[in-house]
Amino acid sequence: MFEDLGFQSFLVDLPKLCYPALVREFYANLQSTGSDQYVSYVSDVKICLSSMFLGAILRVPPSTVSIHTKRGPKNIEGFSHQDQLKIITGLESVSEGVFPSTTQLVPLAQALFKLSIENVSPRLGTRSNLSSQDIVVVSMILAGRKFDLPDLILKNMIDSVEGKSSGGLPYGLLLTRVFEWFGVSFADDESVTAKEFL
Repeated sequence: MFEDLGFQSFLVDLPKLCYPALVREFYANLQSTGSDQYVSYVSDVKICLSSMFLGAILRVPPSTVSIHTKRGPKNIEGFSHQDQLKIITGLESVSEGVFPSTTQLVPLAQALFKLSIENVSPRLGTRSNLSSQDIVVVSMILAGRKFDLPDLILKNMIDSVEGKSSGGLPYGLLLTRVFEWFGVSFADDESVTAKEFL
């Protein structure tokens, strides 16, 4: 599934080391500088990111479908919120305003939900109810629909900085790859080895 979407580099092949002090510095300095442009500084190295550039770092194919949402259902062209609910619950009729619990999901959707809250749209807190963003992520992957993963990641990063997310400081392993790309030195920085990713 991930290979068909072009997401295997992000979900399988990231480095296994994270540098917490550098991650904190990245988020402390992160800001949006305009439409799809983000800048931060880490160890005096300027890091400029856009969804297209992050996509190149991740080796993720480009897509124009933005699925970021924090408030309420997200209808995608040709794939309504109700369609999304049908595919993750396996039910033909579902109420429009429903936010299902994990017990209402088909087994593969349950596994993808865990993947979503740990890797794609990381968050802390409850692990039993799906957010609007979880519904979109899980249903898009289940349906084999491509979406702009780098755009989602960058917007989730900014949400973390602006206090609109309960995910702490996400994407530590991804940031290791970004730091490597921009030539940030890891000398004298303490690292943490990640647990198995999936």
